[in-house]
Amino acid sequence: MGFQDRRRGIMAGLSMFVLGVLLEGGQHFSPGRSVELGDVIANGIGVSCGTLLGLPFRTLIAIL
Repeated sequence: MGFQDRRRGIMAGLSMFVLGVLLEGGQHFSPGRSVELGDVIANGIGVSCGTLLGLPFRTLIAIL
């Protein structure tokens, strides 16, 4: 919602997803932690849901 250019918003969303992948990969080096594909998928779903929920609000705010 905070980006005027849609491409910048998409890049921000992709950056959040990549950060989640990197953080999940970094858990491999932390004792007692494990890397799980389900966590990566959940992060991707969360970013996607946030984007999809933000689109109607963006339109609503643009009207106001």
